[in-house]
Amino acid sequence: MTAPVHAGRSVAWLVLGKGAYFVMSFVVTALFARLLSPAEFGLMAIALLTMGLPIALFEGAIGVEVIRKQDLTDRDLSSSFWTSVVLGGLLYLALYVLAPWVAMFFRQTELVPLIRLVALAVLFRASESAPLALLQREGRHKWVAVFTTLAYFTGYCVVGLTMAWLHFGVTSMGVAVVVTALVEAALVLGAAGPRRFLSRMVLRDSAKVAGESLMLTLAQALNWLANSGSNIVTGRLLGVLELGLYARAWKLLDLSANAMGGPLRQVLLPMFAAARGDRDRLRLEFLDTLKTAIWLFVLVSAWLVGNAQGIVLLALGDKWSAAVAIVIPLFATVLPRCAFKVTEAMAVAMGERGRQALKQAIYAALTVGLAAVGANWGPVGVALGVSAAISIFYAISLWHAGHVAGVPFGRLLLLHLVPMALGALLAWSFMHGTALAVQHWGRLLGLSLGAATSGAALLAAFMLAPARVCGAQSVRFRSSFTQRLAGPLRGSRLP
Repeated sequence: MTAPVHAGRSVAWLVLGKGAYFVMSFVVTALFARLLSPAEFGLMAIALLTMGLPIALFEGAIGVEVIRKQDLTDRDLSSSFWTSVVLGGLLYLALYVLAPWVAMFFRQTELVPLIRLVALAVLFRASESAPLALLQREGRHKWVAVFTTLAYFTGYCVVGLTMAWLHFGVTSMGVAVVVTALVEAALVLGAAGPRRFLSRMVLRDSAKVAGESLMLTLAQALNWLANSGSNIVTGRLLGVLELGLYARAWKLLDLSANAMGGPLRQVLLPMFAAARGDRDRLRLEFLDTLKTAIWLFVLVSAWLVGNAQGIVLLALGDKWSAAVAIVIPLFATVLPRCAFKVTEAMAVAMGERGRQALKQAIYAALTVGLAAVGANWGPVGVALGVSAAISIFYAISLWHAGHVAGVPFGRLLLLHLVPMALGALLAWSFMHGTALAVQHWGRLLGLSLGAATSGAALLAAFMLAPARVCGAQSVRFRSSFTQRLAGPLRGSRLP
């Protein structure tokens, strides 16, 4: 099986799993938003900040080394596993001790027990890092998707929502985070083969693993700061209520971005790494993948922007109407937020560790700085500042990936020109069309009609776009999809 075909099937499985995860997350978000207050969501957002850094270190540093290593042995796997576990234990202790200081920084004393509860998830994520990377390396993306979905269902749908319904408040979300991490770690470790990881660890190997991952670890720490900086700024300068509104708006973007962009990095990193020895092949795969990603993400962004009011109403309810103005500029960044995964996979696969850390430092500085400036205009200003930071950082990452692949930056920018112009036109049309529908048929029916008609237009644009706009991979996918759809239809005809 060729690399593009294998990658396509892997992406399909991951997208299927992410699609199931997206549906469940959307439903869970909608139900939690009706059971908890914006201020409680603000508290939970701060608690999640504290565990985000350790998890980013495990997944981005040690996990990447397992994927990239040429000749991987069980000794390497064991060292990576135990390095993560020991580091996870130390970071859990640090979070437990520092919880009062974090609560003091945000002026919220009730954060202490919540932070200490959520920090337990760090232990389970640490034990999962190396086994998960092995499953990705071996192309077992189907099981990764299944395990992620099953763990989320158990933690949030079964445990978390039940506790919220029983009036446990924000603690219900904290318990859901821990249970999800526990279930996923158990499933992933069991599938990867516990004996390969639980053998005796040599201290020298552990130090070697940590040393090899140093630059990626730094890059992931800076990435955490960039992704969490706006929440830190909002919580500190504006308060937990405003943070709750902003965090839920960001969550809606995050759901969409992770459902689409998440599978890309997991599949493209091994694919680009395998093509390192053939520069022409690497350049062609990078350009075709990027072209496909640009067109797809532009269309999705246009639909999300055009239907922001209906999405907030459905996902969060009437009491969250203030989040509409916040989520619109965030939805406009779906392209740079997701297509960044393509450029990131290229740079990491080629071993560009030092520059990755430098780029993440720039991203963190942009996010924190522009969010702080935007905070003068409330959470909407923060969203605008963050959107600008994401777009600037994507341009930097695009230049870097083009430099690695040998593609001029001007050519990469031209790939974005036509899709972005069409996307802006579609978003404007969707917004005004939905507004007219609401005026004539009322809010509920108007929003529903707007979402349906814009969705049909988006599907038509994806299916009819020429290859020079949407990329050869999109054309192959459309052809395969059409053939599979036509097969059952032909078989169902009467003789």
